[in-house]
Amino acid sequence: MKIVDRIRTAVFLGSGAAVFLLIGATALVFWWSPMSPLSRDEPALLVSAGDMDGASQAYLQQSVGWGSDSEREEAMWRAAMLEAVELNHRRKAIRLLTEFQESWPESVHQIEAYLLLAKLYEPGPEENLSRADRRERLRKTAQSLELALLNDAENQQAGEWLVRIAGIWTELGDSTRVDATWRRVMAYESHRVEAMLVLANGLLPHSPEKAYRAFRDVLQVNGVEGSDGTLARLGMATALERMEEYDAAEQNVNLALSENNDDQALQQRKRRLEAIQ
Repeated sequence: MKIVDRIRTAVFLGSGAAVFLLIGATALVFWWSPMSPLSRDEPALLVSAGDMDGASQAYLQQSVGWGSDSEREEAMWRAAMLEAVELNHRRKAIRLLTEFQESWPESVHQIEAYLLLAKLYEPGPEENLSRADRRERLRKTAQSLELALLNDAENQQAGEWLVRIAGIWTELGDSTRVDATWRRVMAYESHRVEAMLVLANGLLPHSPEKAYRAFRDVLQVNGVEGSDGTLARLGMATALERMEEYDAAEQNVNLALSENNDDQALQQRKRRLEAIQ
């Protein structure tokens, strides 16, 4: 009997050890799985350690992992933000943002995504782009801003977006789109003068006569004063100078000087016009 009891005890203890090992192994696998708190916190830990590349990759893994839809959406958005803002990987950020918009069309980040895409497409002053590449990038900038407007026309920044869109179409010489955008900008009173100045400046290289009238229209808007009025008069002077109307150009410079007598650039311009005549 003693031998049988010992066998039973050994079997019992062995079974308990096996169960204990099984529980421990299961816990270990879970702890290192994508569902564990450690894995979910990994991107934030990498960000705090300054490893933005590693954090971006960790977020991308989470975006296709076992989390909920909202968790995967947020992970992909954070990866795109890191690539765009922290890492300055323009092409990769554009690709991720485009994939994000296609995968999560109802996301609360959609407007931010359009604006970030517009910023990424916007040609930088340090970029040595061909004329064709610059024009294509500008078109994509305008299109991204248009999509932001389409999704949130009541946004407080909508007027600013339209001013930038008008400036892009003016630079590209698309008169049809300039006119259409112009009419829309007029609905935003707080940005009306800014938009008018953008349009007038865009007309200067192509049509000094139209630019002169556009700058003159700025001065006829109620409440225009200060720097906006000065810019309008200088624009008129530039247009008149290109039309070889030097006396009228000098008169506008004098009017601008009457409000900014200490402005060295204005004084230099006055002297140059005097020398021409």
